[in-house]
Amino acid sequence: MAFLTEVPNKTGTSYKVRIRHPDLEKELTKTFKKKSEAKAWAKTEESKLTLHLSQDIRSLKRTQFNDWLIRYREEITPQKGKTTIKPEISKINVLLRGFDGYSVDEITKDMLANYINKRMSFDLVKWDTVKKETNLISDLLHTARVSWDYPVSELVVKDAKAFYDKAHRDKPRKSLKRNRRCNDNEYHIIEVSDHPFALTCQLAIETAARLSELLRLKVEDVNVDSKILKINESKTDIHQDFAGREIPLTDKAIAIIEKLMIKNADKDSLLGYKHADSIKTAWVRFREYHDIDSSKWFGLRFHDLRREAVSRMFTDRSWIAQQVMKVSGHSKSDTLDIYTELKVQDLVSDLQAKGFTS
Repeated sequence: MAFLTEVPNKTGTSYKVRIRHPDLEKELTKTFKKKSEAKAWAKTEESKLTLHLSQDIRSLKRTQFNDWLIRYREEITPQKGKTTIKPEISKINVLLRGFDGYSVDEITKDMLANYINKRMSFDLVKWDTVKKETNLISDLLHTARVSWDYPVSELVVKDAKAFYDKAHRDKPRKSLKRNRRCNDNEYHIIEVSDHPFALTCQLAIETAARLSELLRLKVEDVNVDSKILKINESKTDIHQDFAGREIPLTDKAIAIIEKLMIKNADKDSLLGYKHADSIKTAWVRFREYHDIDSSKWFGLRFHDLRREAVSRMFTDRSWIAQQVMKVSGHSKSDTLDIYTELKVQDLVSDLQAKGFTS
């Protein structure tokens, strides 16, 4: 849109034209002595812009959105952190199914809002999951405009973010956080089990290490004399100035590690597994062996052992948040809150032990 402004000066009056459009990185401006010249220039420039946009729209109609998704997956995703790549590829694969057959010019605010509603209609899909998918769409559109030099309107990029607000009016801003821990029976089973996978479960509870961290452990990462376990790489390394962390080992943890060293003496890793899927499969078989709840939402997951470990650092060791974060590897205390779902009965017992209640 063109704006004409009269500008007084020493010789009389000049006319300044400003042309603004979402596709222009900065507005076009020019000053004229005559009003007729200003209007003529504005009309000419607007015609050029309209012609350029019509050509851009035709090019977008010929471009499939899935082609952009595939290009993003091949060029942009590999540049991200190791812990980000696999989850992002999974999200892109979901988007490829959801946007199959759509050209780029069809990616509008209403279309994206419909995608959200469709995804949220499935009970098993949480709002946080859909939000991450749509964040990825927004980043893709921005990359196409800035890095790939595609004529994507800046409004489309903004709409890809703005429709969250529309969805927030009807959907909860946060998904319900999982607070599952081992119950007393499950904890006892893990402690006394003779199953081959039991040692891995016990080490997870003793160290609060993530599955990916446990998978990468080697014998040389263990210092039995100083009772320290070295985690060489962690998902939160990006938030700190150093890689990994060190975990102090209890006598129980050292005993578990020594058993693993003997058991997997001929293996490259301490646990004896090469892939995360192998641990997940072993965990499924462990649950089946002991008839542990494996239901979709309320069943015990391997990551719940980490929550159990962190919670016990508060209750059994009486550690403060900073001490727990040092061992668990959390970079923010508010993130740690998700894992510290303390049992109310434990707090009651603590009050009784300290004489505050009978």
